[in-house]
Amino acid sequence: VSFVTVEMAENISQQRTDAILSGASIDMIASNTEIQQDVLKQRMKLSNRGASYVVKYFPRGTLSIEALATYYDRYAMDYGYYPDVAIVDWLGCLKLSGDLDKKHEALGEAADGLINLAVANEMSMITSQQTNRSAVGSDTFGYNSVSASFESLFGMDMVLSLGAYDKAKDAGKRTLGLLKNRFGPDSVNVPLLGNRPGEVMNFRF
Repeated sequence: VSFVTVEMAENISQQRTDAILSGASIDMIASNTEIQQDVLKQRMKLSNRGASYVVKYFPRGTLSIEALATYYDRYAMDYGYYPDVAIVDWLGCLKLSGDLDKKHEALGEAADGLINLAVANEMSMITSQQTNRSAVGSDTFGYNSVSASFESLFGMDMVLSLGAYDKAKDAGKRTLGLLKNRFGPDSVNVPLLGNRPGEVMNFRF
């Protein structure tokens, strides 16, 4: 897995992954040597199964589709293969081309670029977008609530939403929406039950 971020430093992204592996919060990991050892063991288990997790940070405004393609080529040279899964966090932070007065079109082109990269290198591509104000405080919303670009969703195989009312957030509840799905049913909403704020968020459904 290659995790590319234009928003968060590599060490912060790694801390979040360690929290998921261990089931402990970032603060608990930092202050407890036993948990730190457990995290190292979990990482070793992954590497022994041939799995790797690579985090790469790019300053905001510097990552174009071309630069991302170059990064994956270098990744393949270093590891001998392209990643199975590429996570790009997030679409709206990519360096956009074309007329930025028509940002929706530029985002659509960026999304197409990610899709073409995924197809060319035979990897699954995951990215995210923000919602606009109409979705704030809502547990369910549709395409029209995705920030800036309707067009960026057209080429996607699957589009998910994650929402919650303010009171539901305090209770650790979210709603997962399956807005688009080329492989089966869509327009489906699934309630999720997670942990309380301040704890590692592990949703189950």
